[in-house]
Amino acid sequence: MILRHRNVERYLNGTYQRSIGLTPFELTFGVNMRSKGDKLIKIIEEEHIAKLSEERHEVREKVRESIKKMQEENKENYNKKRKEATSYEPGNLVAIKKTQFSQESKLNPKYLKPYEVIMRNV
Repeated sequence: MILRHRNVERYLNGTYQRSIGLTPFELTFGVNMRSKGDKLIKIIEEEHIAKLSEERHEVREKVRESIKKMQEENKENYNKKRKEATSYEPGNLVAIKKTQFSQESKLNPKYLKPYEVIMRNV
């Protein structure tokens, strides 16, 4: 009698209830009830998991391509505004900009004295 009672209880708890839109088991535990002996459901779940994994892989590939495309566009836009590096030749004079300032140096020059380029590394 107890075995039948458990089967009935399992059936009732696993039956969709229109009033709550879920099964009582799903409402209580947040997941659908599974029967240990139901191998067909396990096969279907494995196929579903494999399909989801494949779809996730496809989505990730599309995202990689999209990110790569955006990176190329950003690089192209950035390089449009970029200036070419200044090329110095031996004998040119260059001034080095000061990077550290103090409050007292407001009227001091912003550049160090001009230096003569002796050699150019290529």
